[in-house]
Amino acid sequence: MSSIADFGKTDHSSKSLSSNVITFRLLAVQRKFRFNGVDKDMRSAEYLIDALLRHTNWNNASTTYVSYIHLLSSRNLAGHPKYGRFYKGDATKQNMKREIRNFLCQPVAGENLSRSVRILYYIGHGGKDYLDLDEKYYYTELKQDLSSGGLGNNNCTLIILDTCHSGSAINDGKCGGTLGKLGWMVLSACKSSEYAWGWDGVSQSHRAYPGYWGVFTGYNSTKYENNTTMPVGLIGAMHGGAKDWNNDGWLSAGELNYFAALSTIQYQNLERNPQHPVSYVGVLGGQIPIIPFWYYRTIPPMPVVTWPGNGVPYEVKLIPPPYAEWEQYGHDATRTGYSIINGPASNNLLYYEEFSGPIVSSAAVVDGMAFVTTHSGATDAIYALDMKNGEVVWRYPQIGYLPAPVSSSAAVMNGVVFFGTEAPDSRIYAIDAYTGTVRWVSNLTGGIFSSPAVADNRVFIGTLDGFFYCLNMTSGETIWEYTVGGAPILSSPAVAYGKVFFGTDDPICTLYCLDEFTGDFLWSFSDGTPIQGSPAVADDLVFIGTLGGTLYALNEISGDTLWSYTTSAPIYSSPAVDSFKQLVIIGAEYDVVCVEEITGTLRWTFSASGQIVFSSPSIASNGLVYIGSYDKNVYCIDEDTGMEIWRFATNGTIDSSPAVSAEHLFIGSSDGKFYCLGMNWPDIGIENCWPSKQYVRVYEKTITIYCTVKNLGNTSETFNLTCYLDPVHVDPLIYEQPSKAVLNKTITLNSGESVTVDVTVNLSDLISTCYLWRLWADINVVTYEVQMRDNQFTFGMICIFSGGGGGSLRFYPRLY
Repeated sequence: MSSIADFGKTDHSSKSLSSNVITFRLLAVQRKFRFNGVDKDMRSAEYLIDALLRHTNWNNASTTYVSYIHLLSSRNLAGHPKYGRFYKGDATKQNMKREIRNFLCQPVAGENLSRSVRILYYIGHGGKDYLDLDEKYYYTELKQDLSSGGLGNNNCTLIILDTCHSGSAINDGKCGGTLGKLGWMVLSACKSSEYAWGWDGVSQSHRAYPGYWGVFTGYNSTKYENNTTMPVGLIGAMHGGAKDWNNDGWLSAGELNYFAALSTIQYQNLERNPQHPVSYVGVLGGQIPIIPFWYYRTIPPMPVVTWPGNGVPYEVKLIPPPYAEWEQYGHDATRTGYSIINGPASNNLLYYEEFSGPIVSSAAVVDGMAFVTTHSGATDAIYALDMKNGEVVWRYPQIGYLPAPVSSSAAVMNGVVFFGTEAPDSRIYAIDAYTGTVRWVSNLTGGIFSSPAVADNRVFIGTLDGFFYCLNMTSGETIWEYTVGGAPILSSPAVAYGKVFFGTDDPICTLYCLDEFTGDFLWSFSDGTPIQGSPAVADDLVFIGTLGGTLYALNEISGDTLWSYTTSAPIYSSPAVDSFKQLVIIGAEYDVVCVEEITGTLRWTFSASGQIVFSSPSIASNGLVYIGSYDKNVYCIDEDTGMEIWRFATNGTIDSSPAVSAEHLFIGSSDGKFYCLGMNWPDIGIENCWPSKQYVRVYEKTITIYCTVKNLGNTSETFNLTCYLDPVHVDPLIYEQPSKAVLNKTITLNSGESVTVDVTVNLSDLISTCYLWRLWADINVVTYEVQMRDNQFTFGMICIFSGGGGGSLRFYPRLY
């Protein structure tokens, strides 16, 4: 099974992917249509592959995406110079079943299942309730096959049926029918009572060029009765017919189908053979990403789209590229509270989102979303917010509220959000990070105050009745449990070096170290005072504070004390560790204390205006420390000196700990507001792109292309500008040639600056291909850019005339 990047030489099942890569799969199956009683091989699958390969997410031209294409065809394509590398055999039922189960449903090693798009395309004979291959392939059997394997429950699945009576698969779109399934979208070429039509032969004069294609699958240059050419069907939608209705930079299955269905109906009405495509949408708005809106455009933010299990739609959001995620309380399972990226140097409020209950938990910020829980006793829920504007992506539960307050901070791993609830609910929830649907729920006892640690496919959590659990991250099943004799566990566990560490309250007052994989007891430590904060683990040391007011550094193997530092007040807060500067920072009532990691020697103390209780420090790589206080302020402190840099006032006390991601700070308050602090998101845009002449004669020899770009953000940005010319011609061998990059320039602009650049193009370089060109420009997306729709600009057509002063138009098709 091959990747198109390797031209069929590499088995895709052996290729290990990064979890951040977005995977696209196509299984295309083409058989025959009957024309005047004669079966003829269709080539629509080949044309569909051509259309997809124009785009970076399908041609493996970008490290952001990887694609796999397999083709079954009744036309023998073995050794074909263009399609041979995709060809996997004849389009028989057994071959199709094999490819579905072994290719379309099987993930690659390391593949992120929440970032996978798969497409099944079929063109050929069909009847009511089945595909007519060499033997009948009933839709019930097809659904079973598509539901098998590791991708069987994939939530971005597109099925395209260009075959007679295909509406029977989905009850003509009135309901799901046989192939209806949440997370799937099914496009059928016609109603169950209709035929699907197509063209045989190659006839440029009679609207069928290049021939052997189904109308619903379509083509980019289809002739109409008035001799004009317009795109038709799905391929026509990909070649300029479809619109990016939601301005997310992608053409989704829904957007492509909107044009394909309307153009098919219009075209077939003129052909006097009525055909009405229908669809089933098990994905909100059909938002399965298929191709970028612009040719050869790599847009990092990836639309990840699903449909909630209760059938009620949510607004679809974008998933930007990784920003050095803040995955769980204390940044990650080691709880060091250290971010490898910079934090905000000013207290600029970018936005806040207000909820009906206080926020005492800390946020996780992953995949462009911030996850936060509320604690009111009446209106408790977990929310996923768009990190860039605070808009709610989803909340759970969608209707009503959780049956108990939530003190537990969310942890996010592999597309799943984990959190616990207090009594009387006392459960661990696993929620799909992109849809808000439940993956599993585990019933525990005693109530949960602690925040889960997620590592090594395990979820670790303690309860208020003295039990500590290790759960399977995928199923929620208990792997092992450990009891501490009834002492409440408020401390959130830390996981490192194959061990898990957590503390207990009265009456045990002990820090425990257990084997991560077996739950076996390894060692314990106690100074006789309660532990409510969480341990942090770094550099073979475990750091923990106690209500006795002492911060300890312990050997992670033996539990022996390396050093201790006694503060003037109880420590509820959890330590943060900067291994680069070898500093440990912790809150102790009114003070923030910084000591040296190896010796425990005091470096500085910062005094806040109010108590610091459960809010714990977070450290950013640019030497800034953030913490919340009961005086309602968020403080930013210089890590080297302990001097205050800034403070930001909320309207409530703060138990939440700051999360740092994408050079912004995220924190909740008892005022029910979730705050994002930091500068406005970067934004660059193209203001105009135009030629010196739109209509130019050959004897003028050159034309100048101009483009104006502007930095609309508030920081200096360096980016790349490219201006393209696309050939426009009815001949697909010309039309489908790569865009001609006539200008490629790296530009640096300060905030508010704009610049106009130009390039001179020799007409002789153009007319050797054709005389009609489309001009457009593109600038790359800069890190953290919030507004991308102005990163592209299309001028329109440039027409080149041949001849002298009175000359004639060499080639000028009418375009609609």
